Order: sequence, then C-alpha cells, then structure tokens
Amino acid sequence: MSDYSPEDKVYTAQGGLYSIIDLLRSFADPELEVNGMSRISDLHLKVGEPVRYRYDGSLEVIQGGEALTEKMIQRLIFPLISEEQRERFLSDSSEDLDAGYCWDEQQINFRLNLFRDREGMACVMRM
Repeated sequence: MSDYSPEDKVYTAQGGLYSIIDLLRSFADPELEVNGMSRISDLHLKVGEPVRYRYDGSLEVIQGGEALTEKMIQRLIFPLISEEQRERFLSDSSEDLDAGYCWDEQQINFRLNLFRDREGMACVMRM
C-alpha cells in the first residue's frame, strides 16, 4: 500500500492548498481552451521555484505559489508512478525517470520526466 495519494493537498498557492489532481484540473478547464485544445501544455515543478504552467508557449508562475521543496515534489508526483519507479529514482541520484500517467477522470494522458538538476528534484508533465 502506497503512502502517496493524488488527492493529498500539499501545495500552497492562491490562498489555498492544492493536490496534484487540483493542479492538473487546469488542463481540462474549458475556459483555458481554444478550439477545444488546452492552452496549457506543460506543468513544471522544480525545487526552489513555484509551480509553473506552459501557457500559450510561455512559462507562467501560479499566483501566490510557494517555492517547492523536494518533499512537496515527491508528494505531488509519487502518487502518479509505481513503487518500483519511485525506488529506482530514489536509489540512484543520476537516474532520470520517464513515465506516463493516465488521468482517467478526464481521459487525459500525461508524459512525465522526473529528474535532478543543480538545485534538486524537478519534474515536467506534458499533456
């Protein structure tokens, strides 16, 4: 049994707490679409930075978002990957992880890349 849930509210922004599912909801928001296509293509998570979305090709910071810690990124992303993938990523500091996540509720598929840079853990999710 995993200690991680995609419904765990771990990220503070815009005066509230958000789960990874809450953050992914923007990809399915009809108000953020043009001709049925989301204007958001990516979600960027990086230690020391607030959550950012790629919106119309530009990186946009979520308003009032706190700087992410490694623990926050783990709690946001680890529910989306398998226990084996988590263990492999954590056991090898040079390991990058490429995985897929299907958000069944909205029938949206994401590709995610979890990696480390000079500042620490980072992840990019692309719809």
